[in-house]
Amino acid sequence: MIFEADCKGNVVTGLRLGRESEGALFGTRPGVIELELDHLRIACGLPAGFWNGEGLIRDRRLCNWLELKRQREGGAGALAVMLTPASDNAFHVKPVFEREAA
Repeated sequence: MIFEADCKGNVVTGLRLGRESEGALFGTRPGVIELELDHLRIACGLPAGFWNGEGLIRDRRLCNWLELKRQREGGAGALAVMLTPASDNAFHVKPVFEREAA
């Protein structure tokens, strides 16, 4: 599934999954998910509001990684990422750039 980085101005502030993704991504309502960012695997806590329609993951390491990927592609506009399951409550995260989508 493809999602967008959440941005405030030119700063990445999180990864917005949205409420519609709950059933598709998670069999249960975990308090923590693991994200594989290139060679790094991080555990991200999910705030209570995540399950009440907010669907936003805010983690400094994730935001730094997303910002780095966006800057490498020119630094303008929103960054889309693809999440693919790696195991229970763990996902590979890969940026999706316009030139790849075309």
